[in-house]
Amino acid sequence: MFPSALIGFLRLVASRKLAENFEPRSIKSVLVVELSRLGDVLVMLPSLVQLERFFSNSHILVLVDQNYVSLLNAFGLRCEFVGVANSDRSLGMARALHLARSKSVDLAVSMSPPRKNAIIALASGAMHKLGYLSHVDSLTPFLESTPVEAFGIELPVRVSYSSENIYERPGKICSALGIDQGKTMPGIQMFARCLKEQGFPDVRKFVMMHPFTGWEYRNWPLANFLALAKRIAQELGYNVLLTCEEKDAGTIDNSLEDNRRIQIVTPSDLLEVALLMKESSLVVSNDSGPLHLAAAMGIPVVGLFGPAPPELTAPQFARGSYCYNRVECSPCNQRKCVRPDSSCMTLLSVEDVFGSVSKILESHVVEDPSHANA
Repeated sequence: MFPSALIGFLRLVASRKLAENFEPRSIKSVLVVELSRLGDVLVMLPSLVQLERFFSNSHILVLVDQNYVSLLNAFGLRCEFVGVANSDRSLGMARALHLARSKSVDLAVSMSPPRKNAIIALASGAMHKLGYLSHVDSLTPFLESTPVEAFGIELPVRVSYSSENIYERPGKICSALGIDQGKTMPGIQMFARCLKEQGFPDVRKFVMMHPFTGWEYRNWPLANFLALAKRIAQELGYNVLLTCEEKDAGTIDNSLEDNRRIQIVTPSDLLEVALLMKESSLVVSNDSGPLHLAAAMGIPVVGLFGPAPPELTAPQFARGSYCYNRVECSPCNQRKCVRPDSSCMTLLSVEDVFGSVSKILESHVVEDPSHANA
């Protein structure tokens, strides 16, 4: 109730400024707010490139979770990424707001619907506000209808985001400004990293898996991931690298038995995850941030989908394929599973996912003969 009332008050204050046409060259500083999950941050990048070009004379600050800063800096964009810790908590939000107001920017942009983005943009002190500025409290904002709004700006185009691929969501902000939307992902400037430092025996031929997400109902069963890993190792001859947080490593390790072709790595940060991905032949992941990261880097992927169909939440730029079985309750709001004994994710069989992996790896070997002799 409090966030809704706060946003209502901030919108009322912001609405007192008359809308006006503005010249992009007159904007000297822009604050972009995206304090949501990794996937949402990566989804923003193509539109961020367009905003950089549109506000060519501006210094652009991008407020993100501090865990993403080192990774985002590797993309080589012109903007400055500023990290915020624990933005889901009151103290973290207070720090984010203090940081935003201290920058004294001309324009604040809320890049996606979560309410904390709207609060920071509306309370930033910026003369102009733009983006998703309504109160939206949903795990699945792609199922909502949310307008792109502005205060202090006369938008040339009126647009809304509703039931479209999530890459269209930040793109709608560009469209509202009259910017021709870009469809290319900025290339990540990665440097090679030898996997031998991680104790992995073969640096040229492995499949990377990320079996966990922050969304309970998007997780393919861990037992299925392990069964898939064993088949890839035994039948296709590829080593398998399972990445996870330190707290989850024991869960995997206790189920692996003695299989030297399958190893567990707990990267220290997302940049290290990206470095490992860069050396992989394929990434298998649930519908989560690492899937979008692999797609952004041009790594072939097999994405596993359930509560949300690929047309809504899959990367638009991916090389690879998606495994998905539509059920009568999909897409859902992901707050409660109405079929817990046969959830949509459990309906994805190891056999089907293995078939997708095999097809991609076979074509990958043909395209890159170095992998055949690794």
